[in-house]
Amino acid sequence: MRFRRALLTFATCLAAPTAVVAQNARQVDIAYEITFAGLSGFRIDVAARFNGANYDVETKTYKEGMLRAVTMHYEGRNRAW
Repeated sequence: MRFRRALLTFATCLAAPTAVVAQNARQVDIAYEITFAGLSGFRIDVAARFNGANYDVETKTYKEGMLRAVTMHYEGRNRAW
């Protein structure tokens, strides 16, 4: 449920109505951690910058804890603008 709530919050930020277009530039930072059986697994950092009708969203994915220790190196990055 927490993932759905975070996704809904992020989607709400992206679906800004036309009345919001006149607002000043703003930035939203979101961090989300995924755990498996109580052990830390992944951390996802999202930085979204909005300036009028323009936006820039960057995500970075990191492995954490035991998952990082026993698997190959992985670092994910995504960007939309």
